[in-house]
Amino acid sequence: MIGIKKQLHPINSVSSRKPALSKKLANTKRISTVNTTKSDESLLLNLPSEIILLIFKNLSIVELKKARLLSKYLKSFTNYILNSRLTQINENLEKDLKKSSTSYKELEFSLTPHLSHYRNFLRNLTSNEVTEATWYSSPPAELHTVCTCLCILKFGKSILKPNANLDNPTGSMLGWLEVKKLMGKYSFKNWFQDLRITVEKIKFENIKIVEKLIQQDLNITYERLREVSQPGYKMLIVVAAVLQFGIVNEDILTERRIKVSLEKRLEGLGKYLEVIRKVEVANTEAVVSVFNETKVVKKSSASTSSKNKVRMALVSQV
Repeated sequence: MIGIKKQLHPINSVSSRKPALSKKLANTKRISTVNTTKSDESLLLNLPSEIILLIFKNLSIVELKKARLLSKYLKSFTNYILNSRLTQINENLEKDLKKSSTSYKELEFSLTPHLSHYRNFLRNLTSNEVTEATWYSSPPAELHTVCTCLCILKFGKSILKPNANLDNPTGSMLGWLEVKKLMGKYSFKNWFQDLRITVEKIKFENIKIVEKLIQQDLNITYERLREVSQPGYKMLIVVAAVLQFGIVNEDILTERRIKVSLEKRLEGLGKYLEVIRKVEVANTEAVVSVFNETKVVKKSSASTSSKNKVRMALVSQV
């Protein structure tokens, strides 16, 4: 085993000390940098290597990482087990990342045309449409709802009343005077005119609120808005395009987040494995070095003894 200095005890020696060993194991606590005492550590160090391996193989990765900090000797065991486990996890992550990358590319390829389609409805928008929509002093309820949707898309839920029920939103959750004030802002008009670009920056939580609001109001239809307000009809087309764009775009972003998350996990795991393997290589080189030095000493002592024998033979001949 790489990096383990003590020799493994023969199996017979373990069974011969079974009563005493069972008593020790019964008193052995789980490895932890928090609650491990010096007596626990010394008890663990005195156990045969096979038993230490058995104990460590039953520990979680988190516990093994803690056990690495106890001593250099135990670090060799934990590195051996961690290397084996994490290598398998690393291989599985590589497979998952490959699948995720393929899925992301396919999804992006299939949904990008839809994004272009919905973006086309957001071209050539002007502030005149905003002015026409807010001209009413007492607008139809449907127009009020559509304008509220636009304000939520732009400013988010922070503009709503504190007691607003987001699970059951309504068009009246924002007063008309407040709607007119928000839509009259310079920032809103610029945002509206540039929606073909800014649509990508709209928060998905805002889109979900507006989606619920539209779904629960049965009067919000293209036919109804065309009847009561032409500006409202145009605004509804804009709102619908933003909703569809946001939902499709979120599907792509979700797949991308999964891919990026796997990449980060794989990168972090790779760095940790690199550290463990460097330690193992260093330990291996040290063992080989000691072994080579021992061989040199043995050879030199053997050659010295042979030379002495030759000298003694020559002396006896004289």
